[in-house]
Amino acid sequence: MDDYAIADACETTRTFLDVLTNWYVRRSRERFWEGKPEAFETLAAVLDVVCRAVAPLLPLTTEEIWRGLTGGRSVHLTDWPDVAGLPADDALVAAMDQVREVCSATSALRKAARLRNRLPLSALTVVVDDPAALEPFAAIVADEVNVKTVRLLAADSTEAAGFGVEQKLTVNARAAGPRLGKDVQVAIKGAKSGDWALDASGAVVAGGLALVEGEYTLETVVGSATADVATGMLPGGGFVVLDTVVTPEPGRGGPRARPGAGRPAGPTRRGLRRDRPDRA
Repeated sequence: MDDYAIADACETTRTFLDVLTNWYVRRSRERFWEGKPEAFETLAAVLDVVCRAVAPLLPLTTEEIWRGLTGGRSVHLTDWPDVAGLPADDALVAAMDQVREVCSATSALRKAARLRNRLPLSALTVVVDDPAALEPFAAIVADEVNVKTVRLLAADSTEAAGFGVEQKLTVNARAAGPRLGKDVQVAIKGAKSGDWALDASGAVVAGGLALVEGEYTLETVVGSATADVATGMLPGGGFVVLDTVVTPEPGRGGPRARPGAGRPAGPTRRGLRRDRPDRA
């Protein structure tokens, strides 16, 4: 807002409120139902700060929420939130953002495989650079995506290498051509043949030629996908492997009953009962 980037400020607000509602509040429902004061105190503090911060964008809505929450005269007469006075835990925020990425990627795999979230699956493997940072939240991931076990692996581990993950380089000839001239074909050939690497600074070198940002696309490809697992990439790096094999729970084996089996006969769309002789 200091730069008058109002559209960006609105998008930031929308994104934050979406996370607050669909992640924090939803994941904390049991704590709210149990009446735990810290859950309400945290939510109240967040709403107080958010209302003061976005009051210029949502003047009437924030006024009603803030006055009802605090009993104050007006949100527009309060002080602007002081970031220095707010508790900061960057490592916790980064870890929870990664947890959300893991859950989102896993949910997408379930949807693609037509495995509804209420159907329990056996295992999820998460491969990231720092698995220790996610260890305290493994239970949250397991509950959110409904798997029995969550295995965390380091991206440079031998087990992670067994999934056949590799990086693929594609040279953008249109972007690199004006700078490299005819040598752009050397870079393209190097990318296709595997003659490329990342130097110590993280820059891409293909066919002995250094490429700058915008002249190439670097993507991670997983080559070990089978019918028993589904693999998805994480936006921040790493990937997840979901075991898609459905096994019956102990004591509940055998074919699954069709939906509605065992229910009393009810009316059809034409208002007739299924047990009528004339509908046999």
